[in-house]
Amino acid sequence: MNERVKQVASALVDAIQKTLTEQRV
Repeated sequence: MNERVKQVASALVDAIQKTLTEQRV
């Protein structure tokens, strides 16, 4: 996989997890 794609995917997962955590609290 492309390095840029990996970085974007990681950032996306990070943002989603952060949003889910904030909603849970």
